[in-house]
Amino acid sequence: MIKARVYHENKPKNLVELRERIEEECAQVTLEEVKHAVSHISYRLQLVIFIKDPFTVSTITRLIAKFEFTESVLDFPGKGRKSLSDERAPIVKNAAEQLQSQSTMASSSTTQVSQLTGIPRASMHRIMRRHLHLYPHHFTLLQNITEEDKEQRVTFANWLLDNEEIVPNILWSDEANFSVDGIINKHNCVIWSREAPHEYISHNLHSSHLCVWMGFS
Repeated sequence: MIKARVYHENKPKNLVELRERIEEECAQVTLEEVKHAVSHISYRLQLVIFIKDPFTVSTITRLIAKFEFTESVLDFPGKGRKSLSDERAPIVKNAAEQLQSQSTMASSSTTQVSQLTGIPRASMHRIMRRHLHLYPHHFTLLQNITEEDKEQRVTFANWLLDNEEIVPNILWSDEANFSVDGIINKHNCVIWSREAPHEYISHNLHSSHLCVWMGFS
């Protein structure tokens, strides 16, 4: 940063010597120092020009008037109208409880609640999350693994590690089973709850279903 030079000793005797001394000092200033000085001055000017002083005369006057009227400088909570979601939250909750009481499985769906109340599903999802503190939990289908299955998997993994050269020739495949007897539809079945249910349902692995298979190498 460029600093002013103060000559306590060897003061210039006349204006000519002073000018020569200044030219000599300026010749030693680098371009980077000039850029830094200009940037610093510009930043300080922005602080002075663009930042609004919060303690203006009108602000202090209003603060004094508030204290004389309320004996406090705190802002009181507003008395405005409640948001639409606040008003709809009890309606959604009551509709869900009503549908659950009428269902043999003590359950209801967001579609049914939306049809009963006339509230859009997008608004219902927001209400259930922010106001009722309910969150969607999805089902996960898992197969029961026995001790024999574990041993076979370990054996295969060790064999594959010993024969890595055959990996490029392996045909990798996957399959998806779609049940046709209405046991469960994991794509549309969602449980809205404060906590994960942590429950499981067992059913026959070889029930009627449609199998979709895909392979790639």
